[in-house]
Amino acid sequence: MVGRATFLVFMAFAFVPSLATVYDVGGSGGWDLDVNYTTWASTESLFVGDELQFVDGRFFEITAFRRRFQDDE
Repeated sequence: MVGRATFLVFMAFAFVPSLATVYDVGGSGGWDLDVNYTTWASTESLFVGDELQFVDGRFFEITAFRRRFQDDE
């Protein structure tokens, strides 16, 4: 019985990363100094595990980084 419960818990957590979303910072306009990123972020529902992709079509592309958040208290 313990083996089955452990397996079910493992499978439940195995699918969590697949729920992550990749966001192009700045939306269709991409990374630009003229964009108000506070306004852009307020229109998105960002969650821990999501990836942010900074795209600057003029020069280069910086692709997704991940950071694990933890409570420092």
